[in-house]
Amino acid sequence: MAWFQNMGDAEKFRIVSLPFRVGLWMSLADDVPGGQDDRDELEALERILRVIAKTHDQTPFLQATVHETLKYKKLWKKWRGYNENTLRDTHVALRELLKRRGAEDMKVYRIMLYKIAEAVAAAYNENAYDPDKKEEKESFWEGLSSFFKTTDMKQRYLNISEPEAKALERLKQVMVKSVSKKAS
Repeated sequence: MAWFQNMGDAEKFRIVSLPFRVGLWMSLADDVPGGQDDRDELEALERILRVIAKTHDQTPFLQATVHETLKYKKLWKKWRGYNENTLRDTHVALRELLKRRGAEDMKVYRIMLYKIAEAVAAAYNENAYDPDKKEEKESFWEGLSSFFKTTDMKQRYLNISEPEAKALERLKQVMVKSVSKKAS
């Protein structure tokens, strides 16, 4: 894809895989391994990525990136093996994007990654069927399109656990460090 043609394989891997990997990383921040919550959160993550792919028509770089992320779904299982490097790779990818694509693309990519993490944290069990909460779940999914159009990184959801809130703060710190003058 034209957006990535001047990037090396490692750089493209970081930029294309991070939308999935940041979501996975957040999913594991408050995790009991192998449970139904893992499957629910991965389904939610894929749904979140599909919302972004449809929502960001005004931001072609993000749309192209997430389309590539979804295109490589068959590699997601392999990408799980890079989970421990997610924060480091986020830092490196933001620095690379700043140099290659400029401040605006880096900023919208950074915000997208943060919002993916927050949406995954908020989405736990949103896929489970509970007739008493059906409207609440539909509202969550319908609201994601407008959520991804906002441009700040303020936590919006109340149903985020303490470990997830701490993980979001760690992600935000990495992102701030990545764009500071000292990170150069």
